[in-house]
Amino acid sequence: IKPDIVISHEPPVVAHQAIRKGLEVNSSKTSQALQIMFEIHQPKLWVFGHWHTTLRCLDGQTEFVCVGEKDFVDIETEDELNRRLSDSEGEWRMKEEVVAL
Repeated sequence: IKPDIVISHEPPVVAHQAIRKGLEVNSSKTSQALQIMFEIHQPKLWVFGHWHTTLRCLDGQTEFVCVGEKDFVDIETEDELNRRLSDSEGEWRMKEEVVAL
């Protein structure tokens, strides 16, 4: 079974690497295990909150959403999510700053 949505405390390694570009990434065993899951399943949406800051990023067809301390996430319908992902330029968004992959 391939999940469309994953919700976890930590993100997979790919999110750690994108955020810490150029810096060494010391990923936890949990992030490493989640990375394997990400590589196998490639869900459409991955929600996590480990960093307590607002962040959205796209890797392939997976959108990662870090939920900030006082944020919430509305889960979109499949049609809404597919439409938004097909319009995306494959960019990482950190707060107001946009960092290209």
